[in-house]
Amino acid sequence: MCAASEKSLRGSQKAIKGKFTKIETDLNNQNNAKLSQVRHDALLSSLNNYWTQIETIHEHLFPFLADAATEDAQNQEYNVMYDRHRDLLEQLEMLKPSAAPNTTKVKVKLPDLEVPSFSGELENWNSFHDLFVAAVHNRSHLPDSQKLQYLKSSLKNGADSSST
Repeated sequence: MCAASEKSLRGSQKAIKGKFTKIETDLNNQNNAKLSQVRHDALLSSLNNYWTQIETIHEHLFPFLADAATEDAQNQEYNVMYDRHRDLLEQLEMLKPSAAPNTTKVKVKLPDLEVPSFSGELENWNSFHDLFVAAVHNRSHLPDSQKLQYLKSSLKNGADSSST
């Protein structure tokens, strides 16, 4: 754009104003319905790209401006475009899709796990062991002394006697 003429720069500026109008019309036609994520991202990218072009055009127009009055007119045009860009970004933000569907967590009160008992019969050992580990041993908030007490209270019918 460095070698562009004032006429081509003003033409580019006018074309971007037309693109802003098209985006504004599209957003107004949404009737406050949320956009898809893909459409939202595409419009956001377009708006940011157009704004970068506006800034470049504004910088390249200044060497062509003959006096303070034409500089003021160009600065006013730039400010109008800035306000329009900002308004379109705000409108786009209001139509942004929700990040994630709103899910409600339901807490269900499960019955307390009953501490299993062991009678000393070897065929029941694996079952007792697995249930005791799940119900007592894996609970990190219980101190070891309490876990030992649960174990002792779970042993029935002579399984609690030590054979040394």
